[in-house]
Amino acid sequence: MPSMSKVSSDPPADLEKGQLKPAATVEEDVGVVDPCMATCIKVALYVPVAVYTLFFIGLVTWMVKNSLNWWDPLMCALLFSAIMLWTICKTPEVKDALIRRYATKPAPASDCDFSAKLLA
Repeated sequence: MPSMSKVSSDPPADLEKGQLKPAATVEEDVGVVDPCMATCIKVALYVPVAVYTLFFIGLVTWMVKNSLNWWDPLMCALLFSAIMLWTICKTPEVKDALIRRYATKPAPASDCDFSAKLLA
């Protein structure tokens, strides 16, 4: 026995105008990213990570050269390694969050926004 309810993949119809509405694209849902601001955010995050990595290498080299035994700087090197790896792993997530927050312009309003029609 055929089912009465059927899911359609067709776009919804606009009953007032008698037209079909275009399907929403991904760009409309998330907004438009400003490329200049996104580049500034990337540089502002990746330059300090590169400087921090060079600082880490220099600090560990200095600790090894100035210690009497090889195990003296071991705990500090392990602690700094964990902090550095955590920083490097979290940098892309922070970059994406900052781009979503500061470089993304809001999506354009659709014609279906009833609150905007009521306020106008």
